[in-house]
Amino acid sequence: SVAGDRGVLVAQPGSIQLFDRDAQKVLWTASSVQTPTGIVASNDHAAVIDALANQVQIYELRTSKATAITTGETPV
Repeated sequence: SVAGDRGVLVAQPGSIQLFDRDAQKVLWTASSVQTPTGIVASNDHAAVIDALANQVQIYELRTSKATAITTGETPV
């Protein structure tokens, strides 16, 4: 999870939720990556990373619109 100006963003397997700043009310819910291994956010966008499946979902925090990106393999 990560907190920002728009609220608290929580990523769980297969879904993501944006809560208000007090983390009391869900503002929106959307589908997400299956195994969230990282999350980063700015004031307007957030990215949820699934390093195991080489996927990233990028969200517009105002609208919950998502863009999926496939990443390259990372060395282990």
